[in-house]
Amino acid sequence: FWVGLDGWWNNTVEQGGSEAYCATVGGAPTYNLWWEMFPTNSIQTGLVINAGDKITASVKYATATSVFTITVKDVTSGRSLTKHELCGTGLVCSRSSADVITEDVGRFGSGNYFPLAKYGTMRYAAAGVIDTAGNTGTISGSHWLNAAVTESSGGITYATVGPLSSLGNAFSTTWKHQ
Repeated sequence: FWVGLDGWWNNTVEQGGSEAYCATVGGAPTYNLWWEMFPTNSIQTGLVINAGDKITASVKYATATSVFTITVKDVTSGRSLTKHELCGTGLVCSRSSADVITEDVGRFGSGNYFPLAKYGTMRYAAAGVIDTAGNTGTISGSHWLNAAVTESSGGITYATVGPLSSLGNAFSTTWKHQ
């Protein structure tokens, strides 16, 4: 579960979020907050959290310093992680998209995806965007396009995305298949 910039039309993603995984099939779940500046580094685990904790996350860019600030907070415990990062050397972090995503990010080597955690329904709320021109709004804002992306592979739908709220700033994703 993450928010970020880029990734839709380019090969960089500046992101932060939370994860739920089991180290072995049938093993005990682990929950963490994390951040990543893809492809410069892999996911960097920051804090262990508990199932059901309320999480907030943001990725902001400061034009004056070219620094991305990735903040992920466990509102339930009050703990958070914040990273200040530059775009990787030789890369272009164009901030061409903003993302609010539920997905399975890993694969077994070059094979199948890791089993998607059976998370039920995840609710995202108060999502907002400020674009490179300074336009501010919700996901459904008139200054940009928005799309709901359903995770599927090989004819299997892993998760579905619900409709945007009437304010255009909230939606849910629902687990469908491991």
